[in-house]
Amino acid sequence: MKKYSPPRVVGDYFEDRISKMFDLVRIDMHEEGNVPDLRARDGSFYVECKASSIKSSSGGVIKGKQLVRFLEEINQRRFYAFAYHPICDRMKDNYPTARRLRNELSRTSNQVQYFTFPFSILCAFYQLKPHRYKDKARKGNEGKQPFTTMSYREAQMIFSLDTEFFRALRLNPDEYKPNQFHERVHILTRQGNLEDKLKENFHPEEV
Repeated sequence: MKKYSPPRVVGDYFEDRISKMFDLVRIDMHEEGNVPDLRARDGSFYVECKASSIKSSSGGVIKGKQLVRFLEEINQRRFYAFAYHPICDRMKDNYPTARRLRNELSRTSNQVQYFTFPFSILCAFYQLKPHRYKDKARKGNEGKQPFTTMSYREAQMIFSLDTEFFRALRLNPDEYKPNQFHERVHILTRQGNLEDKLKENFHPEEV
């Protein structure tokens, strides 16, 4: 039995919610990171899932190694989905068991804000924001692995096509199209690429 880890419970919870929301299948079954987390049933697009508290000053983790792992053909169809929930830090103290944490995630699910961005946004954001480092304990992955984080506020700025923020990203906001699939589901595509597929797969009752 795996040791109770609040980040793992939160990550698994929202990966399951997002998979149901867009009718996706989980393909990274062993959590090795060698394939994207989720894939459309027809293979038309892929989704990586991230979760963080709305109140967190850091946010959803973006791993540098993950950004360069896949072929360009996959990256052109890869999205990152961020779930921002209302639960604060100190999860292990406030929710000492996985069941209690999952119950709280379910109870507050109507407060979660979802943002989905194309791969190009994540690459530009990763290059812009200073990197942090975390020791990787897995066998074969020793050493410090670079990562950065995207806060709820930063996700809002990206979705709103904030001119100054996009200038910092060195991206043209005119190339991106925001779409609100639901009052709490914010989708950004590059020139509308795969928007129809996302809409076709979207199930609002699962939000």
